[in-house]
Amino acid sequence: MTALTDLSPGVARPPRYARFLPALAVLMIGCAWLAAAATHGDREESIVLEGKSLERTFEFHVAPGTVGIEVELEASIASGEISGCVTDPRGKERMCLKVERGNGRGSTGKVEALPGIWRLDVSAAGARGRAVARFTSR
Repeated sequence: MTALTDLSPGVARPPRYARFLPALAVLMIGCAWLAAAATHGDREESIVLEGKSLERTFEFHVAPGTVGIEVELEASIASGEISGCVTDPRGKERMCLKVERGNGRGSTGKVEALPGIWRLDVSAAGARGRAVARFTSR
């Protein structure tokens, strides 16, 4: 019966529990902030290839504090050819892919995310099919 009396209304909680509640709230807010900062964005662009020449540049802005980035180009074409090259903000070529009739996939892999503008330059000649450009950063 003493246990019921200790939990009855009007009896204060021991101070040791009260000390942990603000610390727990701060920890939860910090975790939410880190999760929001860690996920910077994903983007996917589809390209329909109709047998015409195509020159297209995709830009992906990477913010300071971004840890890693991956840029991919995936293509499936019945005829013609398509190529794509990824360039980082310093002008260094990170990946080039060329597909002549068939399927292909090229990726930078997960690399250090240099802040600035990453570019994917895509060109196609007589290609029929589709391609997808993907940008992922964390």
